[in-house]
Amino acid sequence: MSETLEITLHNRPQAWADIKTRLYPALARVLQGGATWVLTIKPETRTQAQNRLMWPLLTAFSKSLQWPVDGRMGLSGPGLQALREVIGWHDAQRSSIARSRYEQAIRLTEARTRSGHATIDLDKILSNQKEAA
Repeated sequence: MSETLEITLHNRPQAWADIKTRLYPALARVLQGGATWVLTIKPETRTQAQNRLMWPLLTAFSKSLQWPVDGRMGLSGPGLQALREVIGWHDAQRSSIARSRYEQAIRLTEARTRSGHATIDLDKILSNQKEAA
């Protein structure tokens, strides 16, 4: 077995099936060796490939913005194309994750924007929102 076992969990039935067929057998093999292992469960994040795609598109989009004297924002031809590509990238990202995870990301982005900080405690923000509701 390799040193890392990665299982992506999408829903309960799929997760349970993968735990029974992949995780349990892997644990049975590695724990017989006497070594100590670490099991980590974390939310899925964007991959490096997805990040490499996103930033050039956003950079091209921002460079194509025009700011006329009257303060209204306009787009050039390349700007419109960059905007279409960003929307396409967003659609691909959106369709690859669960709706609940997508909504959580929206709340996190909103909280980050309001806080002005690069990192925030999302659990604290969400619990405060539930208390206020």
